[in-house]
Amino acid sequence: MINRARWQSSHPNNVAVPVFKDNSTAGRTSLSTELKSPDSAGLWTADFAIEAGASYRIMAEAHVTDSSDVFNDAGVVVTWKKTVALETQIQREYIDPEISGGKLILFSSVLTAPENAKFAEIRLFVKWRKMKVEWRNIGIKKVKAQAPRPVRIVTTKVIPANSPSTVEENIRQAGALLERIRKEVKNPDLILFPENMLDRCVRSPLEEKGETIPGAFTKYLSAWARRLNCNIATTIHEKAKGRYHNTAFILDRKGRIAGKYRKVHLTLSEMETGILPGNEFTVFDLDFGKVGFTTCWDNWFCESSRILRLKGAEMILFPLAGDGDFNHLEHMWPTRAMDNGLPLVVSVWQGDPKRPVPSRIYDGTGKILAETTESLGYAEALVDLNKKHRTYWLSVGPSLGEGRSLYVRERRPEIYVKNMKDWAGTHGDLQ
Repeated sequence: MINRARWQSSHPNNVAVPVFKDNSTAGRTSLSTELKSPDSAGLWTADFAIEAGASYRIMAEAHVTDSSDVFNDAGVVVTWKKTVALETQIQREYIDPEISGGKLILFSSVLTAPENAKFAEIRLFVKWRKMKVEWRNIGIKKVKAQAPRPVRIVTTKVIPANSPSTVEENIRQAGALLERIRKEVKNPDLILFPENMLDRCVRSPLEEKGETIPGAFTKYLSAWARRLNCNIATTIHEKAKGRYHNTAFILDRKGRIAGKYRKVHLTLSEMETGILPGNEFTVFDLDFGKVGFTTCWDNWFCESSRILRLKGAEMILFPLAGDGDFNHLEHMWPTRAMDNGLPLVVSVWQGDPKRPVPSRIYDGTGKILAETTESLGYAEALVDLNKKHRTYWLSVGPSLGEGRSLYVRERRPEIYVKNMKDWAGTHGDLQ
């Protein structure tokens, strides 16, 4: 644990002055920050000599005595530096809240020091809210480095061989593509098929082409999941108690249904067909990590992917029927990866082959890792879910910051909620 004598309190200029108290004893650290108004911010900081390139678990407990809705207004930041001077900062990052409930927040993360760092500054902040926080059990401990977490992702591309098509022909296409993947891709971890591949271009009413989950198509893909020892994901028109949904599902490596997600944002034409929306964004905990879906039109609404990120998703699966505007795929698609810092996997079924729309795999910066425009084609990429993509001067000043963390840790959800409620008061809803 940390020597309490190293800690110093401070506050930014031009804010209401906080009340600081060091109530530590020989065997117990207790650093208190009290803000008397929301026009205030207070910091406790300390520097620690570290080994360049080594990994450390950094932790702290925030005990909040007069507020249960802290959101991001109390937190822990680590600044890696060449010397104790802040001007020598190299990289800055937040410690994630591991437990956040009631009046206790436990912060804990394993971080790796940059190769040219010699000091780690731990900064305990409280900001912009009338409240009192007591910091306890603050620790920094050298630990084993976090291993890479490589995942081999395969996305697929389909252009209908015939239109109109049949369910049988679409299944044949799926099987042909899976057989090709079996022969050519070594040890895939996840295969994504396009939106509604089962009945795309099938000109039959929902009552005839809709299927249950589980059903015949999930059983067919289940056998392939077992054969390939691979997770398989796609969507179908789900029949459920006389109602219909555009439903994504994932089969795990043993062919079991890992879960399903009903498309939240339906197009006008889907509504007019009688399809009903879902009401929850689901995150699936697979054996390699956590993934979520934004099905086609979902991806045009930034809230979809942001909610998945907030719920712990580490990768977004984006199956869609098609996209006729190249401005979307060149700008909006990578933006969804960038504004959450998450890999995005796109699988498209395209009915108009005049200008091929690619299926793609993006990393968390929006960079294209792999793509294909081939009919009955695929693209594969090895994605490390533990890799951090850093950007210079991204919120953190003249050093490196990571968007995946910053876009969550620096959100202000209490302000969003208040403004939405104010809007609803004059417009009658929360749109």
